[in-house]
Formats: sequence, structure tokens, C-alpha cells
Amino acid sequence: MGAFFLSKFYSGNYKRYLVLPIALFFVFAALAFISPGITKGVDLLGGSLLIIDAPKPIAEKDVSDFLNKEFDLTDLSVSSISSPLGNKIRIQFVQSSSLALLKQDLDAASDFLKTNPAESKKHSLAVLEKTKAFVSESFSESDDAERLYSLAFDSYLKARQAFGESIKQKLIERFELGEDVALQSEDINPVLGELFWQGALWIGILGIVFILIVIFIFFRELIPSLAIVAAALLDALAALAAMAVFHIPLSLATIPTILLLIGYSIDTDILLTTRVLKRRDSTPSDRAWESLITGMTMTTTAIVALVVMLVLSYFTQLDVMFTIAFILVFGLLADIIATWLMNAPMILWYAEKKHKGVQQ
Repeated sequence: MGAFFLSKFYSGNYKRYLVLPIALFFVFAALAFISPGITKGVDLLGGSLLIIDAPKPIAEKDVSDFLNKEFDLTDLSVSSISSPLGNKIRIQFVQSSSLALLKQDLDAASDFLKTNPAESKKHSLAVLEKTKAFVSESFSESDDAERLYSLAFDSYLKARQAFGESIKQKLIERFELGEDVALQSEDINPVLGELFWQGALWIGILGIVFILIVIFIFFRELIPSLAIVAAALLDALAALAAMAVFHIPLSLATIPTILLLIGYSIDTDILLTTRVLKRRDSTPSDRAWESLITGMTMTTTAIVALVVMLVLSYFTQLDVMFTIAFILVFGLLADIIATWLMNAPMILWYAEKKHKGVQQ
């Protein structure tokens, strides 16, 4: 009886299924782009990232207030994820104001090194004066510009490393995390981050454009092509919304993950569209139901595998793998709605109108 009922899933007023994906489309878009909104990661924005596997939940505001009080950080962002598996705190900032001033002098010393050695020495000495504690050799104003710049560069790197260690140590002391707490850090130059962002953006745009071209060439019909694109777009928005809600930034790891999700969505949508429009062995609704059975088997298997990957990557501290699995799980759950409650009704609607047009 249950199987018979489900087999009639696309009988009657199946267009009512469109209400849920349309509503979710606007909800996901608001979460991703309005509030809380998606943010760029350290590898696209530049700056420093510190990830703490805390033994207990810690309020984001407490961490943010403490860091603002103790350090001169710019564009500070603190987020946390608490779950039965543990607590992760992500601390991201573009730079320290004091280190930024040192970097300006260091860059100026480099720029003037060949054209104006006297000016280069002036800026190198300014860096050395502020980082005396990290200078490995003695120096004087009579030293040549290249040697002073080399010493300044070395002392700046040591000062930057010491600054990062100071943040870690003060966090451990303030929140009683324990000396054996797992800490991970990453630093990306802001200029390099901007180059990464531009490259990732172009790759994403070109990837989507080529996908659209291939879909249209294969079906050569506008409505089915648009239905497939709409389903893929909903999947991508769901992933972005999940990233915004759980404070997962857009990064060089998450952008390919979203493209992978779009590719999977298109795979199930093409399966559905091909069966409904190309085959003639049964009614369109029966063919859509058969596609649902096949597609749900594929998607459920993928989700189970990703959940296993999610758990294993958490306990083995593979944060990139954890993030990828997390995004894909949310995206595939959304794909169930996008494919079988949005794309399928649109394709069936189109197939019925096309059939009526042929009969007339």
C-alpha cells in the first residue's frame, strides 16, 4: 500500500511541490548574502587564521573582547562551532596595526634598496629599532643598505612569529585551555589573498558558463536547461547558507567543493530530464518516479559516505576534509529538494504541455 501511494507521488497536483524549494531559495539567499552572510577566508582575504580545538565551549564575544583589549588587530573575526564531537574556535584577522607599520617600513626599504640606498637604510633602521629583541647581529648606521635590509627582514619575521605565539599563549592562559590544547595557524599575505580571490572567482564563473553550454547543447530545449540550472543554483545557495550560519568562510577549499556540488546536482538532474523527455516506455510521471528511486539511492549512499568522512576527519584533525564533507552533506540534502520537488515538477509540467501541443 505504501509503495503504491509513493508511486503516485507525481500524480495529481504535483506543482504544489514547487512551493517549498521556491521558499527555500529566498531563505538561503538571505542567509548567504544578507545575514549572517558569507565571509572570505584567510586565503582569499589575506591575514592570519588561528583554529583552537577547545576542551569546553567558549563564547565568541569573550574571545573577541579579550583579543581587542590585549592586541591591536584589524578586521578581527571570531566564530565557533560547538557540538557533541567538540568545540572549534576560529580566529581570523587581517593584521596587527603595529606589525603593519613595520611592514610598511620594510617594503619601503626594499623599494629604495637599489635606487636610493640612504633612504633604504633609514627605513631598515626604523624596523631594527622597533624589533631590537629579535635582531640576531649587531648593526650600525654605517653598515651598507643591503645588510641592514637583510637584518630588518629577518627581525620582522621573528617579530611576527613571536606575535602569533603571544596570542596563542594569552588565549591558553585566559580561558584555561591547557598547554596541550590543539592549535593551528595559517598566514597569507593580503596581496596574495587578493590574487587567489580573483583566480578562484574566474574559475568559478568559467566553470558555471561551460556547464550551461554543455547542458543546452545536450537537450537543445530552453525550459529543461533552465530547470537544471535552477536546481543547481538552489544547491549552491544551500551550501553557501550553511557556510554563513556555521561561520565557514569562502576559501580555496570551499569554492571547488561548491563546484563539485553543482556537478553532482546536474548529474541527477540530467538523469531525471533524460528519462522523462527521451524515453517513451511509460507515462512521464512513472518515469519521474523511477528516476527518483535511482537518484535517491545515489544521493543517500553519498550522504552516508560523507557522514563517515565527517566523523573521521574531525577526530583526525583534518579540518579541510571536515569542511568539504560538511558543505557537501548540506548541499546533497538540498539537492533532494531541488531535484525531486523543483526540477521534477518543472520537467513534468513541460513534458505534459509539449505532449498536448503535439496532439493538437
